[in-house]
Amino acid sequence: MATFPVKHFHSAMPGAPVLSGTAGALIAVLDACLLNGFGLQTATSVVISGGIATATLPAAPAAAKDSIILVAGATPAGLNGEQRVTSTASNSVAWATTEADGTATGTISIKLAPLGWAKAFTATNIAAYKASDVASTGMLLRVDDSGTTNARVVGYEAMTDANTGVAPFPLASQISGGGYWSKSWQANATARPWFVAGDSRAFFLCVAPGGYSTNYTVHQFGDFVSNKSGDAYGCALACNAGDRTDTASIAECLGYSSKAGANAYIARASNALGGSVGAVHVGAMHISNGDAYSGNPAYGPFAYPNNADNGLLFCKLLVQSGGGLRGTFPGVHHVPQNAQDAFVTGDTVAPTDPVLAGRTLRALRVGASGNSWGTTSTYYGAVFFDITGPWR
Repeated sequence: MATFPVKHFHSAMPGAPVLSGTAGALIAVLDACLLNGFGLQTATSVVISGGIATATLPAAPAAAKDSIILVAGATPAGLNGEQRVTSTASNSVAWATTEADGTATGTISIKLAPLGWAKAFTATNIAAYKASDVASTGMLLRVDDSGTTNARVVGYEAMTDANTGVAPFPLASQISGGGYWSKSWQANATARPWFVAGDSRAFFLCVAPGGYSTNYTVHQFGDFVSNKSGDAYGCALACNAGDRTDTASIAECLGYSSKAGANAYIARASNALGGSVGAVHVGAMHISNGDAYSGNPAYGPFAYPNNADNGLLFCKLLVQSGGGLRGTFPGVHHVPQNAQDAFVTGDTVAPTDPVLAGRTLRALRVGASGNSWGTTSTYYGAVFFDITGPWR
């Protein structure tokens, strides 16, 4: 009955909420991933054989291999709790267990397990989310989902209700009205692909809004891995500075390695003085002069596959602020190779890098559509999310 630190979700999972250019659609996605889970079913049977429990379900499971489900109501009790999925079929889901062979009893429910965050405050199409992890900085994310093509987002050090907070990031002087999280390039009910990955202290929201941006843009909120011990203000919000739902190149996307200009905001500087400070995200092996998407030929000089070991190379995404290195974004990895056409969203890889041994990484295509701009376009690439963890 382990609690797994990293979970992931995407819009193609059965029972997933629909993200669209309508008010409230993003909050439905965040509620499902952060708070409630989704895809709840009651198993028709659960059979244990050879260390694997297999649940037969009335319909297709929401889960996929390597996702985390929450099982309840089973006897033996060791089947309950969070479980990592080993395989799925058209109407079944399986996970490893130490229970003896046999058939479980009880009214057994199964759903995708949420990240375990809390909703501190709510109003019509507004929600304030907070990590429940006692080790977190305790910052809050206010999401105003009253709009259609974008939601407006602001981090706060503290809040007293859904519309009142202390010490915002970004400040109004940095982005008036808060940052932008993409939903759809058009104000309509057309479903847009999305992907969420996170742990108990931070999460990434990735959206393919359509138009030029048929690939994904990557947003983030939560605690990064800080270089400062006990960093009480090491919480960042990565967001667009304006409406980027139909823009070819999105510099604020975390799949984009930037050389200059704020594209994320931290609650305070490393000296803990003042308020919101801008941050730049840049791949640790981004050695070219210009900005570029991860895995893009403009990112660096390396070919894919790597000639020495036939491998795929990964590097951390750095958080630079105040002329120094504040830390790294956990869970997301850039590729310093020309690999933009080698992977599509949903591909998984097992890294050969010893630091990432035992992990599964999931590819996500980022930026503008390759079909729109040609296969040599500098406007798209690929990032990889660690869906195994832990991130810290």
